[in-house]
Amino acid sequence: MGERLLKACRVVDCQTLVDGLPPAAKEGHWPDVIASLIAMAEENWAMAGHHLGLLAVSDQSPTNSSAWLARTKLAQQDWVGAERMFTAALTGLGEQVVFWDGLGYAQLQLGRIQSFSHAIANQPTNALYHQSRALEYEHSGNLTTAQHDLWRALTLDASLSTARHHLVRLASLVNELT
Repeated sequence: MGERLLKACRVVDCQTLVDGLPPAAKEGHWPDVIASLIAMAEENWAMAGHHLGLLAVSDQSPTNSSAWLARTKLAQQDWVGAERMFTAALTGLGEQVVFWDGLGYAQLQLGRIQSFSHAIANQPTNALYHQSRALEYEHSGNLTTAQHDLWRALTLDASLSTARHHLVRLASLVNELT
């Protein structure tokens, strides 16, 4: 019920629901989990970060607070912080593709692509990973590799208009250079 209220952006109703929970549901770390989710739904990144920070220092946290903190850093466009928190979230977890995706996006903003390459190795049919890596290759001047990744992205998902647009632009650039 609370998840549906959050998705519907009915934060006040969600808080009322939480207030009505029995005392046992409010013990331990769950109040911080709930408060962080509500704050994230409200896009109150400072409050979400506060509650997630409390969870991050606990050995008994019921959630991967580093991953959630990383998502708040992405939302705030704090690429360095997001990279740091996703790296912490991945420590000991191995192949959690969703975390590699977030790390890849943060690193893309910092001009690095190694995490997208790792995500592609683990999920080679994800067209968006190929498109994102291609955009970074394009930005770094590696036009041939960018074209290859864009073609791969379009092969996997022909509806990617961004990939199509960049592929046309790159073809024009390559023709000018030759």
